[in-house]
Amino acid sequence: MMRIFVIIMCLAIVAPCFGDLISAKRTIAYQGDTEAQYDLGVIYNNGEGIRQDYKKAMEWFRLAADQGYAPAQYNMGVMYAAGQGARQDFREAMKWSRLAADQGDSLAQYNVGAMYAEGIGAAQDYREAMTWFQRAADQGHSIAQYNVGVMYDQGIGAAKNHVLAHMWYSIGATSGHVNAKASLDQLADNMTLEHISMAQQMASEWLAAHPSI
Repeated sequence: MMRIFVIIMCLAIVAPCFGDLISAKRTIAYQGDTEAQYDLGVIYNNGEGIRQDYKKAMEWFRLAADQGYAPAQYNMGVMYAAGQGARQDFREAMKWSRLAADQGDSLAQYNVGAMYAEGIGAAQDYREAMTWFQRAADQGHSIAQYNVGVMYDQGIGAAKNHVLAHMWYSIGATSGHVNAKASLDQLADNMTLEHISMAQQMASEWLAAHPSI
């Protein structure tokens, strides 16, 4: 069964803006507005209406991140992990990702889990990985939901528990994870009908308690 402990190298985004709108946003950003600083970072990163410049993107993200703006902290983590705008540095990637994760950013929580699982930017620690995947999964992150299923299925970072694995594969499949249904079916072949029924009930109750996910 496949493990998917992969850092997501995808920045949070903003709607494109051009010309005078960029100038206006820059004026607001210089006044310390974190959302404008963040937006300029995305604009420079993507080259939207302006020449792409990863260093300038990171400068603007850092200004917002230093003020505690979680999406900018998440993007700082991604850029350090990818080596965009600065030398690749996984410890810095972990630092910034953790700051965003501590504020409840599900993308950052997933990345912190992935880094702990792979021993990137910190010592490998499957229990910590499970903790962070679980937090992201509880917010509807489909890859994290699948990874929680994998970890219960294989006994990585938690005691092996096929009922919980089935539950999280089912939730991940409902959230649209492409591999969750196949993993669910494979696991079900080795479970009793009683345990499958229990897992299905648990998944249904979780989904009912999280209607917006």
